[in-house]
Amino acid sequence: MHQADALRFDFATLPAPLRIVGNLPYNISTPILFHVAAAAARCVDLHFMLQQEVVERMVAMPSGPEYGRLSVMLQYRFRLERLFTVPPEAFRLSAKVHSAVVRLLPRLCRNWRPWTRRAFPPVVAKLSRSGERR
Repeated sequence: MHQADALRFDFATLPAPLRIVGNLPYNISTPILFHVAAAAARCVDLHFMLQQEVVERMVAMPSGPEYGRLSVMLQYRFRLERLFTVPPEAFRLSAKVHSAVVRLLPRLCRNWRPWTRRAFPPVVAKLSRSGERR
């Protein structure tokens, strides 16, 4: 277990294979998801609890109302599976939103080429390899 700033943590410092689990802060979940996506090749799987609306956008199908940048970026690198919802009253201090748990399974591809990242410049340009914002 490591306690650190998730946006600055270098997952390459850990021995592979990794299994990443977390209850992500809802206000910065998208940048964290993009940061851990860079370590996908080192991971067996990732499990996160997030705000339900974020999970719906992650697993959305093309041409659906929730489909967008988050769907494209994560589905490109992972197979996603919504596992279950968590109602607000499941928390000791009742949450104001519903949550959901999602499983991310890295897509196995030995030839992830750097040029494929150029297809998504808005996200890649925002985070450096160390997780620092540019």
